[in-house]
Amino acid sequence: MKKFAFNPTRVLVAVSAMLLLVGIACSSTEEAVAPAAPVTEVSIPAAAVETKGYPRMPADDAVPQYGGTLNLPEFAVGKSHFDVLQHDGDGPTLDQTLNGYNLLVRLDPYDANAYGPELAERWVWSGAGTILTLHLRQDVNWHDGTPFTSADVAYTIERMINPKEGIISLRKGEWRQLVSVEAPDDHTIVIVLKQAQPDFLATMGGYSMQIVPKHLASPLDDKGEGMKFTVVGTGPFKLKDYEPDVSWQWEKNPDYFKSGLPYLDGLSYTLIKEEELRVAALRTGRLVLPYSVNEKGNRDLLKADPNINWVQTPQNRLFSLVPSVDMAPFDDIRVRQAAALTIDHNAWIEASRPILPFILKGAGFMPGSPWALPMDRLTAIPGYNYGADIVAERAKAAALVKEAGYEGKVKLTLIEPTFDYFEKGALITQEQLNLGPFDVDIEFVEFPQYVAAIEDTRTNQAVVHSMGLKFLTVDGSIGECCTSEGRRNFGRWGVKFDVPRDVDRQLDDLFNRQSRELDQAARMDMVHDYEELFLQQYYHIVLAYAAGESFWSKKLHNYWPHMLSYNSNFHEVAWLEQ
Repeated sequence: MKKFAFNPTRVLVAVSAMLLLVGIACSSTEEAVAPAAPVTEVSIPAAAVETKGYPRMPADDAVPQYGGTLNLPEFAVGKSHFDVLQHDGDGPTLDQTLNGYNLLVRLDPYDANAYGPELAERWVWSGAGTILTLHLRQDVNWHDGTPFTSADVAYTIERMINPKEGIISLRKGEWRQLVSVEAPDDHTIVIVLKQAQPDFLATMGGYSMQIVPKHLASPLDDKGEGMKFTVVGTGPFKLKDYEPDVSWQWEKNPDYFKSGLPYLDGLSYTLIKEEELRVAALRTGRLVLPYSVNEKGNRDLLKADPNINWVQTPQNRLFSLVPSVDMAPFDDIRVRQAAALTIDHNAWIEASRPILPFILKGAGFMPGSPWALPMDRLTAIPGYNYGADIVAERAKAAALVKEAGYEGKVKLTLIEPTFDYFEKGALITQEQLNLGPFDVDIEFVEFPQYVAAIEDTRTNQAVVHSMGLKFLTVDGSIGECCTSEGRRNFGRWGVKFDVPRDVDRQLDDLFNRQSRELDQAARMDMVHDYEELFLQQYYHIVLAYAAGESFWSKKLHNYWPHMLSYNSNFHEVAWLEQ
């Protein structure tokens, strides 16, 4: 069995280096504006520099073979369509569409230390880092044969920021610094920002920033439908046929602009929700990937199989209890703090270890990164002292809820989607909270009802949410997870929801200042201050981060699990032994 060794300490060091390197990677740039400090100026052990951060896909000396169809499982459906702008869960929207579309720049799917050009072949910064001129490729066509132009890019950005009636944009937060976007000719885009933003290009490399065709998207947006059921991209595969929530067939794009790619004839997805069935299908050769495998027994079976590769890697994915600050009981910070004090993180992780991959302690940015809040500052925040006497902590929690006016236990309901890993995480959290001054029920609903509760009706008292973040930068990761404008503000705090507190304005100001700061050390101090202040409000109560185990058939080549898990689903260079 080919095994890639995992050492938690070395991985955390590697993650630190990787997250620094992502900030300085800049391919095809004519004028570099305010690059991050070189790695050599940061105190990183030599071994971490030698590994170049997060481990890259091991070299594969085999000669790629053309042909074959990748048989893959789909296991999460519900609000299932193909418009990534309007959806932020699992399922075909995220698992599959990145094979049909391209990005302006892309984080390397096989080397998380770097990003490089894709639809934009080169770029120039000017105006002290506030003006970005992108020069686009001129050899790209949409799947229907229409030439790709700057008008498509300008329209894609416009629909993210100012969606038409009936279109829901989940990507507004990433464009908070935008002043304007112009297309002076068919192959040039000029983006003007309010302030310098060193993370901007790397954030654009997040896989949810797919570029769509204006000639199709605009009239469909006028109808309030968008690209939900129309898939015409520039990517390596074209959607051939599908039966909603049953199966999906993708075929090779013979006119793909990346010469010689893809190697595969196609991709075939079948809905297989049950983990045991996915594992069995992998072992019998009917699948080449099982995707999520959480049960320890299933993981052990695959590790012992000589036909399976496996590796354990950290992922930019966390589990959090997200209380809603606009309704009782969590409109009172004392109750939110009481919840944090009640949860025994050590016990939570031990309970999750056999059934979930969330085993890393930390909060704020990903543990092990220099951007993460230093452990001594984190453990000083009530509720994050991993070595505290939990009996004493729960006594403090009981006193807080009594001070807040609650007699006896505080009753509340968690609303959760019927996804296996959400259910398991919620049940562990419920058990923990019920050991303190809380009486917690869980309402399990289908995914569309869950989305409606947290986005439309806003009726959730709290959720326990698995957040697979889509970016590796500070602006992208913390911005998406833990800001008032962020996509994951399910607790509805801050100016965005018309319930601003002075501390919320302070958080917004601090985030904007770190975003434009060009001095690496000064910026890191600001990021740490932001994380500390955010966590002290208990807008998210972070339970654990993920270190997932990935498995794949030895017949599948050029595959490697990415720190941003959905990037692992980009198969333009994958190939199969015939």
